[in-house]
Amino acid sequence: MGDGGAGGLRLLVVLNAASYLAAGALLAAWRPDVPAVPGGQPVPGTPSTPGTPSAPGTPSSPGTPSSPAMPEPPATPEPPGTPSSPGTPSSPAMPEPPAAPEPPSAQGGYRAVLADRRYLLMVTANLSFVLASMALSVLIALHVTEALHLDASVAGALLVLNGLQVVATQSPVSRLMEGVRPTRAVAAGAVLNAFAFAVFALLPGAPGWAVGAGLVAAMVVYNLAETVATPGREELSVALAHPARRGRYLAVNQLSWSIGQALAPGLLTLLFVHGPAWPWLFLLAASLAAVPALLRLERPTNTVPDIPSENGTLARV
Repeated sequence: MGDGGAGGLRLLVVLNAASYLAAGALLAAWRPDVPAVPGGQPVPGTPSTPGTPSAPGTPSSPGTPSSPAMPEPPATPEPPGTPSSPGTPSSPAMPEPPAAPEPPSAQGGYRAVLADRRYLLMVTANLSFVLASMALSVLIALHVTEALHLDASVAGALLVLNGLQVVATQSPVSRLMEGVRPTRAVAAGAVLNAFAFAVFALLPGAPGWAVGAGLVAAMVVYNLAETVATPGREELSVALAHPARRGRYLAVNQLSWSIGQALAPGLLTLLFVHGPAWPWLFLLAASLAAVPALLRLERPTNTVPDIPSENGTLARV
């Protein structure tokens, strides 16, 4: 890459490292509130309130007079000739009840997760976003330099545009999408991705004056798709998971990222060898195929008839 492109990538690396340092500083400075002890009792090690007498046998705080210990009443002797009830021993301490058995819904492991067709449909639709995200690191620079014959600094500028736009717009876009169901928001992100990929595919045959504007427009739409779809995808991955097996569900969802990131570099570059438009057309088709799959998630199932969501129930029409 040229000096300009390398400079843009170096800037991204510095900004990424700075974000991790800021996150580490925030975590180091975070002090969670100590939960109150049930029953209003003070936390062990906390001195008693001044002016409040201490309980018998408990040392009082300095300067606070302690209450005198109350004498125990004398034991009442049994009347003579009254034997204790034969065979009636003193009551022993009651044993703790056994732990409740694991509910059937928590059993089954990963086999039960893989049998959940609704969740697997969401994971399959999410795979299109995984492949789309890999275009940023695999296709953009290759497309700019090899297909459009532009300087590598243009690719670096597009990467910087991606970082700046996502950081500047993710909060406003998230607020605007608060009233939208996550399935609809993610489907809208897939449509935006498809539009951006169509523009990228058409750029090699476009006139010279339109290439620069087309690159910027496609990149802006691509970045917008990321900010629109990401909150909804994260919410769906949790809302559609069975509460008793949520960890396993999220692990299966993360598997789509591992598979997509492993397949994307070889697959996209192989398609690029056959023509610069082919990888973009493949990503376009994958994005459009995810739309009906995402909308199908809104249909309730017998197992989970209605799933609550921060933005409304997924089964609502």
